[in-house]
Amino acid sequence: MKTRLHRLGLGSLAVLALLSYAQSARAADKPYIAVGNAKARKVVLAIAPVRADPNTSAEATTVRDTMAADLTFMDVFRFLSPTSFIEQPSA
Repeated sequence: MKTRLHRLGLGSLAVLALLSYAQSARAADKPYIAVGNAKARKVVLAIAPVRADPNTSAEATTVRDTMAADLTFMDVFRFLSPTSFIEQPSA
């Protein structure tokens, strides 16, 4: 009788261990994305001033400024000052 109870106890323990392993394996299948923990360096970008038709200059400047504002908001980029460009945009 004691061995039967002993086997029943070991069998229950084995089933519990198997169930806990299956549940942890299922939890590992779920995708997880850690947000806010990135330690990446910012990418350096240079955005030159717009040179466009006089008729479309205002729209082109608006597009450039909107793009720069969106990239700044992302906080992934660092922008070079136009004074640091090797080739001057007016050339």
